[in-house]
Amino acid sequence: MQAVSYHALPRRDLVLTVIGLMLGLLLSALDQTIVGTAMPRIVAELQGFEHYAWVTTAYLLTSTTVSSDCALRLRRPPCCSSTGAC
Repeated sequence: MQAVSYHALPRRDLVLTVIGLMLGLLLSALDQTIVGTAMPRIVAELQGFEHYAWVTTAYLLTSTTVSSDCALRLRRPPCCSSTGAC
């Protein structure tokens, strides 16, 4: 078995990478907190729990489309977006 060699990132790149990861996790957690709190109210406005799946699907499709659009505009792959989905 051959040993794998690793090389360290420069300190500046490492700090920027960690800040980027932390910012992505913060935005994802904030997004889930807002959606989790608002979802029961939205379902109540639609007058039925059977609409829960439709609301969730609409949210996921919209967030995926927006994050993909932003990734294309910034010329980055979608897995670098705030959603973290590859």
